[in-house]
Amino acid sequence: MWAAKEINLFCLTWCWVPVLLFAIYPTLKRFTSLCHAGLGVTWAMAPLAGWFAVNPGFADAWPAYLLALFSCLWLAGFDIIYATLDEDFDRREGIFSLPVKLGRKRALRMSILFHFAAFACLSALYFTSLAGVMTAFLLLFTGFLLFLEHMASDRVDLAFFKINSLAGFVILAMIWSGVQKEF
Repeated sequence: MWAAKEINLFCLTWCWVPVLLFAIYPTLKRFTSLCHAGLGVTWAMAPLAGWFAVNPGFADAWPAYLLALFSCLWLAGFDIIYATLDEDFDRREGIFSLPVKLGRKRALRMSILFHFAAFACLSALYFTSLAGVMTAFLLLFTGFLLFLEHMASDRVDLAFFKINSLAGFVILAMIWSGVQKEF
């Protein structure tokens, strides 16, 4: 709370939201298969917090909302892939996850849908708030990496720990290069 207060009053007023989400998330696998989306919502607080630290208030925050929605869907998608590693354990222990509820194959299809929707959000962000040829290239490269991630989903070490990690850096570069028009 002290750190939020030091940033601005708006951050102090709303700092309870991410704290609450971070407190609730660890229990989600105990009662819902939507735990992956819960983790995504929790993760989505990061771009919103960054935005609100610089631009306190909800007005004109559409770029932050799009980036937060992208973040939520992206994380939920790759968390489903990661959860396939725990499917047997989760089933045995009565822990909820999409791989347990739907089976591995159908859960991975849901992951594809999450990543498709995430890419749509990132594309909308590009077309509404970012600029540049390099940014467009990095957007397309992100789409390619998401495609590769699903092609390699049987090898979680490759899909999750390598391709998805690279995608994170590409997305960071995309956002950074796209906002340079503001400076």
